[in-house]
Amino acid sequence: MTVTQVPKPGFIYWASPYPSGTSFRVYGYNPYFGQKNGLYSAASSLADLWASNGTKFYFDNSYLFLKINNPWNSRSNFTRAGAYLWTPDSGYHWMLRITATCASSDGKWCS
Repeated sequence: MTVTQVPKPGFIYWASPYPSGTSFRVYGYNPYFGQKNGLYSAASSLADLWASNGTKFYFDNSYLFLKINNPWNSRSNFTRAGAYLWTPDSGYHWMLRITATCASSDGKWCS
């Protein structure tokens, strides 16, 4: 997942279904510079996730929730007729890698 068009200090709230008992490894990285790499930690509750700075995830045994932010600053943007497009430099891509391990794999959501 690439999150380069999330303007600072904004967030995207994201949820995706997974089978009960799934475990996760969520890792943020910049593929070009290898900077700001980090393993996300599990939040204790949905409220804990929403109060976080965007480096946590929460799983309620039905949905994986993320509060996604872009830690990089943009050097430019484009505005026309009230529409705003956040355009970071190509070297400032921030990506998330989500690895899901299911208790029993059906091949649909997990490996």
